[in-house]
Amino acid sequence: MLSFGNADKFVYMKTVLIIRNMNPEKVETIKKFLLIPHIYRQIKVDSLYDFVIIVGKDYKKYFNGIE
Repeated sequence: MLSFGNADKFVYMKTVLIIRNMNPEKVETIKKFLLIPHIYRQIKVDSLYDFVIIVGKDYKKYFNGIE
């Protein structure tokens, strides 16, 4: 499942990757693709998502050129 939405607030300085479901293959793929250094594990067995990305004010470092 893929979805987009707004964070609960707009004060995030850094982009973070939050791992919700321990699927090592998917986690490694997204880590290699985005190179986000701030990674947190908040495993939720009933989560619909494998991971959540919170885009911070440093977004251009990770998403520059992506339309």
